[in-house]
Amino acid sequence: MTASLLGAALASVARVLTVVAPLDRRWAMIADMAGSPAPFDPCPTSEAGYETARQHLRAVFTRWAEHNSTELGPDSFEELVHYKWGYLDGHLTRWARADLDAVLLELLPAKMIVDDDELAQVIPETITFIGFLADTGLLDPGSEDPHLLCAHLDQLQARSDGAWPINPATAPASGSGSPRQPPASDPTMSRPSPPS
Repeated sequence: MTASLLGAALASVARVLTVVAPLDRRWAMIADMAGSPAPFDPCPTSEAGYETARQHLRAVFTRWAEHNSTELGPDSFEELVHYKWGYLDGHLTRWARADLDAVLLELLPAKMIVDDDELAQVIPETITFIGFLADTGLLDPGSEDPHLLCAHLDQLQARSDGAWPINPATAPASGSGSPRQPPASDPTMSRPSPPS
């Protein structure tokens, strides 16, 4: 990962986290950024609802990125929200360190093959996504503090050293072989069926 990309992401988050605006102003900004005043459901229960929420987040992120001069596009958080909706609690804007660990340490490595260049961008993109949610007021109040989330991501980045961050709970014991490698990507990208 280039230092400039990480530096820009961290500077953006620092700038974002200092923004304090009344909630009604934030919602007006979100509606304006999305181009419509349609209500946003951050916890969709159907694939159609997920697609609507995903498209809303993409639209708001695109406008936010333009206003904040970030080079990242809405694809930068696509996997995060996909796995959060499909495999975790389904709430696209409520994040905790455990959610980040589940997505970044378990789901992404298990379901995707990522080039080294792309891998170097995963955590800075996640930091930017958390900053985006905080800046626009979309970060759910049930989320952990965005400063805490970003500090946790910094720790994951420091542990990763250009490879998938290793989850200590699932890493092989010292001397028991090589670190686990991400398996082939999952060709099915749909939400798991509820248990019968």
